[in-house]
Amino acid sequence: MRKHSFLTPPSYLGVIMAFTDVPRTSEHSTSADPTSSATASTSSAPQAQDVAAEAAPPSTGNGATVDDEDGYDGQLPDFSGDEAASAPTTNAPKLLPPKPRGPPGARNKKSGSLASSAAALKKKLSPGNKATKTTASSGQASSSTSNTEGIKMTDNQLDAVMAKLALDQPELAGKLQRLDVQELINQAGINEKFLKGESGLMGKAVKDMASHKFWSTQPVPRLDESLQDVREGPLEPNTPIEQIPREPIKLHKDFVWSNVELNDSAQLKEVYDLMTNNYVEDPDASFRFDYSAEFFEWALKPPGYVPDWHVGIRVAATGKLVAFISGIPLDLRVRSVTKRCTEINFLCVHKKLRSKRLTPLLIQEVTRRTHLFGIFQAIYTAGAYLPTPVSRCQYYHRNLNPQKLVKTGFTSIPRNSTMARLINHYRVPTETKLVGLREMEKKDLKQVARLIRAYNARFDIAPAMANKEVEHMLLAGRGKDVDGKRVGQIVWTYVVEEPGTGKITDVFSFYSLPSTATKMTTRTLVNAAYLFYYATTACPSCADLGDGSTATAVTNWKDETQEERETLQKRLIELISDCLILTSKLGFDVLNALTLQDNSLFLEDLKFGKGDGFLHYYLYNYATKPILGGIDATDGGSGVGVIML
Repeated sequence: MRKHSFLTPPSYLGVIMAFTDVPRTSEHSTSADPTSSATASTSSAPQAQDVAAEAAPPSTGNGATVDDEDGYDGQLPDFSGDEAASAPTTNAPKLLPPKPRGPPGARNKKSGSLASSAAALKKKLSPGNKATKTTASSGQASSSTSNTEGIKMTDNQLDAVMAKLALDQPELAGKLQRLDVQELINQAGINEKFLKGESGLMGKAVKDMASHKFWSTQPVPRLDESLQDVREGPLEPNTPIEQIPREPIKLHKDFVWSNVELNDSAQLKEVYDLMTNNYVEDPDASFRFDYSAEFFEWALKPPGYVPDWHVGIRVAATGKLVAFISGIPLDLRVRSVTKRCTEINFLCVHKKLRSKRLTPLLIQEVTRRTHLFGIFQAIYTAGAYLPTPVSRCQYYHRNLNPQKLVKTGFTSIPRNSTMARLINHYRVPTETKLVGLREMEKKDLKQVARLIRAYNARFDIAPAMANKEVEHMLLAGRGKDVDGKRVGQIVWTYVVEEPGTGKITDVFSFYSLPSTATKMTTRTLVNAAYLFYYATTACPSCADLGDGSTATAVTNWKDETQEERETLQKRLIELISDCLILTSKLGFDVLNALTLQDNSLFLEDLKFGKGDGFLHYYLYNYATKPILGGIDATDGGSGVGVIML
């Protein structure tokens, strides 16, 4: 969530990060113009919530924790009326706590107020959302204080943060000063390492390896070991097939394992219902992914998929599906080595069974099943910082429908701006400009697949897709034509055909994953599109691919010249500009993208706003040196070429 960073309502970490070039300190100024502060303080892709930090290799939204000591207590909850349950309606917690009930004089002590504010920040923003202890009597921070100076913000950035805080807490309007905000940041220890996810608040480690009781037993790189000096390759040898258990992991007698058959419409609906009501939602429960049955059909049934890897847990007495995890096979290239791997995704445990140790059992069971097929490596993503990421990307959001996004709380009107200005700033043309742009057809498959393979070969980690896999990813989710309309469409793919020659010079795609704004009085969807795979002959490795009968030399993206990068940037801006026009005409409210592939070449130019969500990439039983994720502008780009749904 995958996965996956999700739609979160404006958080105070997001407030700070929205006006700060993360992860480095810079002079990113803000102004009254919408260009500076109208970014969504949200992360909006499938990902793990921080409360699930120990829960899963894949992006999850179930909130379960692997290391909970209580385990399943044998008391089955009442599942009746689950689907009718509504989202919580409580207000989001405030940055500053209520005024203390102590002596009147204590209310005016600035130091106490700031200490209390820092404690509130610690509780709200610390990784895993686990609060640092505060004194019970006063709510002030404990004696553990930060020795780390907070990230230094410019005056304009501090002003913007103050304005954002005042919008959330009107009682603070006119009372905050720049020094107050900077001191609060210092006391909370919000520095560059924290923003990168490398440390917790107050300068503490996110979590040492010994605290990761589950992950410390798994073949993953340790947090206390440097990946810079790692020996690339598997961490453990393959287990002989005859030594792999044939029997599933033992479950409590109240539960049974289930092979979820997605070809059965009834079982497909069960997965849909479980995900709809229990999968990723933001911490404030303001947004929840609105997956469709067609989406799961497309995402979980690629060529060569193994039905046995769609693993469910049911209540023994009733057969109700209460947990799910999926794996799909893929050939993954990590630098010069290609491995047959499993992509782990969509781990979900019913809300009423969280913290009952079902999550580690799901992980172990799907691992056992993939081992039986001779596959011993996996890739997964999470918003949480687990042992140990190979890369880290950040979410960006391109506003297409300001009125909808402001109304639902996805974003807000910047200080000293208006809705009219916001609409004008994000307006896109009504017609595309690229000559030869059209929807991809099956006849284009060979050219498109060849182009995508060559383009992806430039990155340090990317899927090695055969033609049939490219066809599935880019065409299988097109839906069905019914009465002249496309029904159930998930993915849109466009190509640019060179006039007169029939040569496909460019391709780009995006997929749909809406979210429900749960706190609206009437059901309201935020129609989000996600930028998917693209490729262009504007990069040197793809300029002349021939007929595919001979190998083509590939230049790694880091070795491309400045002139080559500028040529590529110009073409990508043209392509994604038309992509924005198409998504807008199709009724999408926002286009989301990560800092992977070559996205950093166009995000700023095309008015994508920096979100507060991050996505960590992990490899199971494989070690490799860190891969640039494109977050820092000095990286020049990203080595990540794999996109997980």
